[in-house]
Amino acid sequence: MHKQLPRAKGFTLVELLVVIAIIALIIGILLPSIASARAQSKFVACGVNLRTIGQMLHAYAVDNEDRIPRGPSFRPAGYTFMLKDAEIATNQLWTKKYNAILCANSPDEPHCCPDNVCRTGVYPAGYMELGLLTKQPGKIGNEFLFCPDDGSLNLTSEGPKIGQPGMNAFGSYLYRQMDIMPLQIMREGKLDNLQACDFTRRHISDIIPETTYRLDVHALALDSNSLGTAETEHLNHNGLRVNVLYKDGSVRAFDNEKQVTADGEPPWPPWASIPADAFLVLPDDILAALDRIFVAADYSYVNAEPWYAPVPPVP
Repeated sequence: MHKQLPRAKGFTLVELLVVIAIIALIIGILLPSIASARAQSKFVACGVNLRTIGQMLHAYAVDNEDRIPRGPSFRPAGYTFMLKDAEIATNQLWTKKYNAILCANSPDEPHCCPDNVCRTGVYPAGYMELGLLTKQPGKIGNEFLFCPDDGSLNLTSEGPKIGQPGMNAFGSYLYRQMDIMPLQIMREGKLDNLQACDFTRRHISDIIPETTYRLDVHALALDSNSLGTAETEHLNHNGLRVNVLYKDGSVRAFDNEKQVTADGEPPWPPWASIPADAFLVLPDDILAALDRIFVAADYSYVNAEPWYAPVPPVP
């Protein structure tokens, strides 16, 4: 007589489904946390990049009689909305089409150009703004010019273009313009003599009248964000948060979401983004948006809340 062996016990279908459901639930709980941690790590790395830029700007100033990089007056090829010859805030690092401009100063006068080249009569060809900190072709060694959470113009696509003839290259950080400062200070571009911007400003609320406003210059660069469409759209950190580099080398983080005023006014637009309609109306709207961004960044150095900053007038 054969003795029947006991049957090995396995999972029932119900038990298997319960286990699968528990695993799915755990994954659902953990995924947002993992995504949030990844975004936070990129935001921190972005701040480190800006601190590196700050250190390099200070080193550049030491080597160039306290002057920091300033891009020349230019009209980038293909960007028809920039119709003015003016120093403008930009994230452009290298331009394929470069019009050298003679310096108005004599060799005996303080020069106003980057790299002490005014005495030769021309600006350095090709490199612009923060690109002057590197002058290394290609992406190797230029990682600090790119935010790790850059949604469109990233190190992989733009880095190799730096220094290449026939190509434009853009970084991830908006470097400030000097056009709202007094003319002589703007021309000199000295790090320790940026002083203050004076402008007659309007307020976001019509209740507060226009008045002359003085604001010390502090912000040098920040995350570049544009709410335009197609090639004009560009978001770092999904446009929700912004790192700002100040001239003392510090980097601070701010929210860039819509805010509601204390008196219940409608939400304000993101303070550190170029609005989409700025690309649809007048070229001056671009310049006004850039001024607004940096005025808000300057304001935040002391007042902590950039969205309450005064709004500068349209150029």
